[in-house]
Order: sequence, then structure tokens, then C-alpha cells
Amino acid sequence: MGKIWAIILAAGESKRMKVPKMLLPFHGKTMIEKVIGNVIGSEVFHILVVLGSYRDEIRGSISHLQVNHCYNENYRKGMLSSVQCGFKNLPADFDAVLVFPGDQPFIEPDVINLIIRS
Repeated sequence: MGKIWAIILAAGESKRMKVPKMLLPFHGKTMIEKVIGNVIGSEVFHILVVLGSYRDEIRGSISHLQVNHCYNENYRKGMLSSVQCGFKNLPADFDAVLVFPGDQPFIEPDVINLIIRS
């Protein structure tokens, strides 16, 4: 398959956690770094991270990674608004898109590749 994009959702307010969940430590990195690292380790072509709440802090923590990002102004409306924002910010020439919650660090590259090859 050709140009496969990943949209990683990292716009939530973390209301129940009361701290930015994406920035919590996870195995020596932040949670969002681990998720991005898993996607980078797969056969995905490009990554788009959707930011919202805590956008400056999250963008700062991932600035060293080769990812694109966009800002969901409507992040308070929920996850669907972030999915929509992600799709609106993709180039027209993608072949497929995988959508990942930014708080799921256990989705390893081999699982991502299995989905791509299915």
C-alpha cells in the first residue's frame, strides 16, 4: 500500500486526570512520545497529531519527532471533532488513514503493521 497516514488524537482536556494525560511519564518517555514512537516504528507513511488542550506543552514535548500537527479549535466538543480536524488537515493524495488515541501506548508497531496488511 502507498501513502498511509496516521492521525493521533492528543487534544483532550484530561478532565478526570486533572493533569495533561499525554505528558504523563511512560517507560522513560511521555505517553504521547511512546504512541508516536510506536507509529513511527510501523509502515505508516506520515503522522498528523491533532492538538487542542495543552497544545503548547504537548507540541514542545514532541518537537524532536518527525510529525505534522494541527490544532482543533473545537476540542471541547469531543473526540469526533478531533477526528474531523485531522481528516481536514490531510493532503488529498493519501491511500489510507489509521486513527489512534494518543493515550494507548500498548499498540505496538507489529500490531499496526498487521492492520495495514489486512
